[in-house]
Amino acid sequence: MSAPAEFLDVFYPTLKERGQPAFVTAATPGFSGARVHRVAIESAAYCVRQWPVGASGERLLAIHRLLSHVEQSSQVPIAVPLLSADGRTVTEYQGRLWQVEPWLPGTADFDDSPTESRLHAAMSGLAAWHRVAALFAPSARETNWLSPVHEDVSPTVSSRLRRFAQWRVDLPATERRLLLDADPQFRSLGQKLTTLFRLLSDSIGRELQQVASLPVRQQPCIRDIWHDHLLFSDDRLTGIVDFGAVKTDSVACDLSRLLGSLFGDSAADWQRALDAYEQQRPLTTAEHQLLRPLNRSGLLLSGMSWLQRRADQQIDAEQMPRVIARLGRIVSQLALF
Repeated sequence: MSAPAEFLDVFYPTLKERGQPAFVTAATPGFSGARVHRVAIESAAYCVRQWPVGASGERLLAIHRLLSHVEQSSQVPIAVPLLSADGRTVTEYQGRLWQVEPWLPGTADFDDSPTESRLHAAMSGLAAWHRVAALFAPSARETNWLSPVHEDVSPTVSSRLRRFAQWRVDLPATERRLLLDADPQFRSLGQKLTTLFRLLSDSIGRELQQVASLPVRQQPCIRDIWHDHLLFSDDRLTGIVDFGAVKTDSVACDLSRLLGSLFGDSAADWQRALDAYEQQRPLTTAEHQLLRPLNRSGLLLSGMSWLQRRADQQIDAEQMPRVIARLGRIVSQLALF
């Protein structure tokens, strides 16, 4: 019996009333390090998620309570983790933290069919998520990760400025490592990326500096919403998935992350998407000002983070084809800046 099936038997025995787990499949490992399994029990399907070493149970519980709040107060299609036999949504098993949630229908295929209806569904769903999440009242313990709505400078901008400064110091050693990388595709893309970093980092860093002291509305945000985390059935948005990065920040972080993944740096497509979003939740001037610096800096630093993960041996062999494909897309988009 597989570990997910054993986990369900021990901590979710009531699911057995539908019959023994009939089919367990492991989805492609997420870039976050989490492992996801799809477990079918008769006509129902569940997502069994195994979090990586070091995940905080208290933080996950705070996120789960936020998701429950959003699900109860909106029509946004998200999956709220189920309670286990011990009454919790996070359970320790085999030295890891696990959770179970309904498996949402649909496919992450916006690129294959980027219709106007899909775009409106995605942007309306994200706007609704933001509106409802802003009303969440965290407990005193949960304020370590989530906080009530307030104005402050964006923590992401400050963090990225520090990362740019560190990369300027680390870049020569990274370039030397790339010369010895055994994978020719990764080596070639990595060298193109470091060249682009040298060309772009100063101008993008200046853009970040210009908004570093800008007060902006802070609230719970997804912070890792991109193409692969939006599920569609025909033109309907049937799922927003993967909330492991949820934290207090500006909604501009979510918008820049999502729109960059869907449209690159296309100003016309961004405007169409923002128009759809603002029908549900208007953006402030400060939020608009953050979008471009967050998009450009996020894309460049995302690529550099893969070079660091490769150096730290944090990329599994099974992930390499997806990592190389993603690096290729990042390099192509950066070359247009």
